[in-house]
Amino acid sequence: MNRPNTLAAAALLLLLVGSGGACGPEAQPAPATPPPRSQGPRTVVLVSLDTLRPDRLGLYGGAPDVSPVMDELARGAVVFEQALASSPWTLPSHMTMLTGLDPLAHGVLNESVRLSPAVPTLAESLQHAGYTTAAFTDGGFVSAHHGFDQGFDHFDHERDTAAGQVNGFPRIMPEVIDWLGGATLAGDGESSAPRADGDLFLFLHTFDAHTPYDEVAPELLQPFRARPAPPSPDDHLLHWASHLRRQQHVGVSAYPRMASMLNDYDAGIREADLWLGRLVQQLKDIGRWEDTLLIVVSDHGESFFDHDLHVGHGLTLKDAEMRVPLIVRLPGGEGAGQRVPDLVGVVDIMRTVLEVEGLAAPDTTQGESLLGLVRGRERAVDWVLAESSNMRSFSLTTADYKYISPVGVKPLLIAERHLAPQSPPTLLGPREETVFSVKLNGADDVELRYDMAGDPLGLLDVLPSSHELYDRHADPDERRNLFLQDGHGDVVRSMVGQSKRRYEASQKLADEAGYLPEDYAPDKAQARVLATLGYVQSGDRDELKRGRVSKTMKTWVEHPHVAPDTTLLIVGDRAVHRLRVRLAVGAPAHARDAQELTSVGDGWIVWAAEHPRFLSRVDWRLAELLELADAGGIELPRERWVQTLRAMAP
Repeated sequence: MNRPNTLAAAALLLLLVGSGGACGPEAQPAPATPPPRSQGPRTVVLVSLDTLRPDRLGLYGGAPDVSPVMDELARGAVVFEQALASSPWTLPSHMTMLTGLDPLAHGVLNESVRLSPAVPTLAESLQHAGYTTAAFTDGGFVSAHHGFDQGFDHFDHERDTAAGQVNGFPRIMPEVIDWLGGATLAGDGESSAPRADGDLFLFLHTFDAHTPYDEVAPELLQPFRARPAPPSPDDHLLHWASHLRRQQHVGVSAYPRMASMLNDYDAGIREADLWLGRLVQQLKDIGRWEDTLLIVVSDHGESFFDHDLHVGHGLTLKDAEMRVPLIVRLPGGEGAGQRVPDLVGVVDIMRTVLEVEGLAAPDTTQGESLLGLVRGRERAVDWVLAESSNMRSFSLTTADYKYISPVGVKPLLIAERHLAPQSPPTLLGPREETVFSVKLNGADDVELRYDMAGDPLGLLDVLPSSHELYDRHADPDERRNLFLQDGHGDVVRSMVGQSKRRYEASQKLADEAGYLPEDYAPDKAQARVLATLGYVQSGDRDELKRGRVSKTMKTWVEHPHVAPDTTLLIVGDRAVHRLRVRLAVGAPAHARDAQELTSVGDGWIVWAAEHPRFLSRVDWRLAELLELADAGGIELPRERWVQTLRAMAP
């Protein structure tokens, strides 16, 4: 049953005034005694494996051939089972890792700004304490252009965009191993302390698991492509997404099945895992391993149509894009083998590092040290605040619930900037379409046309159009929005109130500390780097300037899009895609295919008659079905379908 409009209005009011409170964590065991540390040089290594879903790793229940190094590392470390990113995309989430501030506080919410020099970073804190600091990143958004070099003695972010060039850990790690061995690299300077004697902080970042998924060394890619690729009920979505310009760059059309895409994704993870093993071995070879603090984490996850929206990241605040792996190997192996179920965030990393190293964190640092959970201390921060600048929404997650605010930008703006739709071919010809232009991959404006009124691809069905509230225990896949259900008013009021207060507290912190980000315009070289990673550049950034949630949010809540029941369409999509896969591998069509496909088309016609407002959703499906049938030599009732559609069209 839908929630009455009065409750939606009440929730909006709560956004203005705030209410409710958080329940404190349960008592923890008595603190453990940490092992003594040697007086030798200290080493801190922070490794970010970009775009890594934890459920693909063996230590989180995935296949054992994907991450054997991390699986072994976890046995001598502390594994956090419920770690969340602060943003579903690279730039703001990494900035949170290295500043201990959530995105609302550090303000680096889009590619048009860089970090304020007033913000103290983890690298600066360690540098001031005498550590030699170095960063080796895979470029893109994790670059000096956005202020990531702040506090690093050596900062390497060079990514080669030429065809066939090696990037990721295959490029980075040999340089890292040389640097740890004492080699002087460009930009080190003569005053750098010898790596064998001084305290070190090393930050590493790689896009090995990022799109394009097939950019993996052949000797690693082929074994994963030899895995079975069984059919999935979601395989048809790969073809659905091939009509989206952004998804075309991701390369979804190259994969006939979801399993084949995931096999390539796993190969990229294995590549990063293999090189991580080389790093660990080097730390052992130079005698630093015993006293090393090693943290392995990701900046965000990756959606594989988890909510029928897209392959990739950067849009939703649901766990598919927000949950990340987090492995903390403490000096001396403290806490080895612990599995921590408590909710934590990447915002906790800076305080964790500084506490382990015996250093005080800057007063403005948010988050909480993870060392407390290892040593049995009661955790004070039992929530994670996150923000999606792409959707202009925010979320608050507690141990029991996740609340997500409505998006603060118009649906067409979301589609333009990130999904970039274009209407598929139809039998009836183009209807009146919305025309707009968008910069794609650093190129000139590309004119796109989309029937937003008819919405043939059903984009509005999957874009959030209300407040969202999920029970993290009863509904871990975030399918049942409690905000739209009766009987949850108290939880709604509490979560909305907590979210609003914490959102405003972060903004107040930034304002009072003077953490105003600086303007930055990506140059052509950086635009090329971002293009190779599939990032869409956009012109108008007014919607993404830091400030209050847009007034558009109120419009979404008061006039939400009501999605039709598309079950019948999806059943047909699955049948058609099965044939598409068969024909793609050269299998002949069967006599029964004509009967099955005729039944599918007739069912779609019936659906269109019942949902005349969404006629365009059947129009393009029938057009593609007939094209596929022609390719397979299958005769279908083309004229009857065309005449029926024309009779329905307004």
